[in-house]
Amino acid sequence: MSKYLLNGNGKVIRSGKLVAADPDANETVLDTDKPESYTASFLIDVAKENRVAIHKKDAKKILLEKIEDSFETLNLPEHSKMTETEIVTKIVNDGVAADKSDDEMLQEIVDSGVSFKNAMKLFNAAMREGNFRISTHERNKLISTKLEELEFEPKTYEDLTNICESIVEDEGIPDTDTAQALAGVKKYLKTFKLDCPKPERAPSGGIKARIFGWISENYEEEKDNFLKFIEEISKGDEDKIERYTKSYLPVFELVQGTHAEAEG
Repeated sequence: MSKYLLNGNGKVIRSGKLVAADPDANETVLDTDKPESYTASFLIDVAKENRVAIHKKDAKKILLEKIEDSFETLNLPEHSKMTETEIVTKIVNDGVAADKSDDEMLQEIVDSGVSFKNAMKLFNAAMREGNFRISTHERNKLISTKLEELEFEPKTYEDLTNICESIVEDEGIPDTDTAQALAGVKKYLKTFKLDCPKPERAPSGGIKARIFGWISENYEEEKDNFLKFIEEISKGDEDKIERYTKSYLPVFELVQGTHAEAEG
């Protein structure tokens, strides 16, 4: 038993277990293992279109057997192996449905045999095709539209964090985390010349709180200024300077890059 792809007129054009019909082209898949899926009149029309010798009184099972026997004599293009694009698309669709992370899906793609060189490119394409990923420009446009409708003008930092949570949970703005939401909101505020509230800093906060507070307020600073700040709070202790730089410099660069991308 096999599957055959028929064009809009019922003419067979391809065979193979992975053939799929394009509804826009009015194509149909004929699965000879499922006679119950087709009417006798449909099978008779397919037979006529492909010049298969039949009797009108043949049972559907017999019609399918005669059609398949005829198709097997043809030199049809086969589609029995998934392309890399099809493999990646399936992994992405299944992965998103299972709430897998990007890294998990990428690892699965590489494990499937797709080259590492092509994995990221095909992954990003599948994410966009499935509407699971949007560009920074598209995301900021959606965020701006939402904020304009709400006439958003934050008075406190809590207003800012609340709207970011709302954006992240908004199904109409997919593929958006808190940092991306915040970058989009800040771009909106800058565009409309609105004040952007800053978090209140407790002077008695721990090292982690002080570093994250500095990054939040000074992400536009040069890397050297961040390193000078690390030296200051480390009070010259070389071990602390090395440890804090290793732990928090990547955070500073990530936040800085996110804001640069959003404002670019």
